[in-house]
Amino acid sequence: MKNFFLSPSVIKDSISNDFARYFFSILIGMIFVFGLLIAMTWLLPTETFGTIVLIKSLLIIICSISNFGLSQSLVKFIDDKESSTHILGTSFIIILISGIISSTLLLIFIQFLNFGEFKPDNYFLVSIFFSSLFFLFCNEILNYFRSRNETHYYLSFYTLRYFLQFALITGSVFYYETINSYFLGFVISEFILILISSRFIYISISFDYVLAKKLIYYGTPHAIIITGSFIITYLDRFLLSYFHGDNSIVGVYEVAYLLVTSSLGLIIRPYNLKIFPMYVKSFENDGEYKTELMIRDIQGKYMILAFFGCLLLLIFAPIITNLFFPNTYQVNIFVYFFLGYSIILTGQIMANSAGINIKEKTILLVYPIIVAILINLVLNIFLIPRYLLVGAAGATLIAVMAQLVMVYFLSKKYLNTGFPYLIVCICTIFLLIISYFLIY
Repeated sequence: MKNFFLSPSVIKDSISNDFARYFFSILIGMIFVFGLLIAMTWLLPTETFGTIVLIKSLLIIICSISNFGLSQSLVKFIDDKESSTHILGTSFIIILISGIISSTLLLIFIQFLNFGEFKPDNYFLVSIFFSSLFFLFCNEILNYFRSRNETHYYLSFYTLRYFLQFALITGSVFYYETINSYFLGFVISEFILILISSRFIYISISFDYVLAKKLIYYGTPHAIIITGSFIITYLDRFLLSYFHGDNSIVGVYEVAYLLVTSSLGLIIRPYNLKIFPMYVKSFENDGEYKTELMIRDIQGKYMILAFFGCLLLLIFAPIITNLFFPNTYQVNIFVYFFLGYSIILTGQIMANSAGINIKEKTILLVYPIIVAILINLVLNIFLIPRYLLVGAAGATLIAVMAQLVMVYFLSKKYLNTGFPYLIVCICTIFLLIISYFLIY
């Protein structure tokens, strides 16, 4: 197998080519996400859209903990000669089991949570069960291509996934105009993707118990960390609903959040998708020193690019909201600033946790995420009743900053990746000044 980490020029070409492919796939996916978001805000009442957001948030949180971190385990062991024979079959069975677990947990939570006037019926519960199961399968299909660095397949199926969701969910909601219709369209779109992808992935149904234990043991700390990140992201939706008394405010907040992630995600997601497998393989091939230099170089460029993207977001987000969404979805400019900044810093955690991930000390990342969740919860309780959306976004930012600082110092003991303090400070001050002038 050709070694892509032998020279700086080869590294640079590999990074730029893969970044371009990931950027292109995410760009197309975000266009479909944005189109679906516009359709939902016009087709559904704000309260109904907010309820869908809460249910989807719950689905994502439960699925992230139920998959045992299989996405990270595949990246780690996909090229391992001892594991390669049974890894796909074993992974398939783990996904099936975790999908059933997550679907069952989701049904239990939905029965006990209050979603306003919406009362789940049997059709909805069936749709939710398969939504969770198919969602996990589709995630791992995409991750399989990513772990094998088959970016052309990743591009194709990532794009197809969001096109199917856009077409089928919009069509279903347009025809039925109910919460049930949203998840019906979602289930059908994910099922079609599974059927199509089955022609490109050969899975030998074989189960290796020892391998399964290794995959789960390595992946579970990652699952806890990812779930914690989702809790930080989505906890404020539930508290906004609780303190405000209805779900309409959740729908407004979700539009702002998705507008931020759809734009900044074009920078952050390719960066995160590529950097984890890159520094793992770089450490194996080139050693500690060159890996540190590579990460320092990349994260500095990432920060500059991400903050420039945030600047454009602050300028154009209010204009875009005014052009494409109903008037009820306008928010304070500081909501965009806080959310954008928190997403940028979240994207940096993957780089600054390199030492922990490489040395397989992933359990250490659990402590920062627990602290961040507690900070987020406390701040949301105090800030949301007074500042609503601005308070929710600000609480998220402070929690993410605390998590990043803790991760950096914990990981520094194993790999000194550095941190671009000067770039962050200058860009932060500049963005605060711009935000002030934009609002006043």
